[in-house]
Amino acid sequence: MIKTMLIAQGVLGTFYPSANPTEKAPVVIVISGSEGGIPQYITENLYMPEANFLALSYFGAEGLPSSLENIPLEYFVKAIEVLKQMPGVDASRIAVVGNSRGAELVLLLASRIDLDLRGVCAIVPSQYVNGGFPYPNRNAWTHNGKPIREFLPGLTSNHENLTEGEDIVAMIEQGLAPKHEGSQNDPLIIADLFRARQMKHQADLSNYEIAIENITSSVLLLTAEADAIWPSAAYGQGLVNRAYLHGKRDVTHKRFSEAGHGLAFPYYEEYDTSIFHPIGNFWCHGGGEPFHNKIASEQTHTLVHEFLTGILT
Repeated sequence: MIKTMLIAQGVLGTFYPSANPTEKAPVVIVISGSEGGIPQYITENLYMPEANFLALSYFGAEGLPSSLENIPLEYFVKAIEVLKQMPGVDASRIAVVGNSRGAELVLLLASRIDLDLRGVCAIVPSQYVNGGFPYPNRNAWTHNGKPIREFLPGLTSNHENLTEGEDIVAMIEQGLAPKHEGSQNDPLIIADLFRARQMKHQADLSNYEIAIENITSSVLLLTAEADAIWPSAAYGQGLVNRAYLHGKRDVTHKRFSEAGHGLAFPYYEEYDTSIFHPIGNFWCHGGGEPFHNKIASEQTHTLVHEFLTGILT
């Protein structure tokens, strides 16, 4: 597998050319979640030789914001423009794949800007626009130079310097969720926080929903019923319900029972116990059981490939 760094017009990522770079081939842009950096690990897991792939960074790498805060949607438009100028890229066949916060992003992006995409794949997505990370009361995204202010905020405080970790601790101290130490042996269940935020802000939730019906391409949603990071299966069903309510039918939703948040990654046993989040600075549980996580990871790989092959050929 050949890969090269892509640094152009402020866009940063790793480019993986198709197996036959002398001919124009479609391109798939892969976008990571709240861990930031360049998502090479996910991209190499999902890579298929019939297409070019770009592991695109948008924060947490040199020359980019250090945290998920005030990320302009126009950055991703620029990335597509850069790709269209590359000789081995077929500009008429572009798809995006996002994982976790990256899944939230690709849905939000495609719902607000018509990028003439062939397809959008959202792995363990959110139904809602969320705040920044690790500061949930700050804006995560901007559009046309203005913050997207309609987002699901923190639970226990509206202070802009509240961190995700502090919000979780305060939630537990207030008896709003079962206690976990946040250690490697007793990791946090962050999904409890997102469910509690939804309950607190229930009256305003419709304002935070991603308008999936505005996406002009096919959409694939892959979610996990035992997701311990956030309730992705419920979010996925909410997205489908909204899409159907507005007459959008080209949305496919696959729910993996008893699987956790790590669908996009190659299966590894450590994910079933605890993960240290380098930006959140806490230990958290991904959810699911080893057997089901392994199967779900393998099936995710197959389903993403089938989806991309179907829309790009």
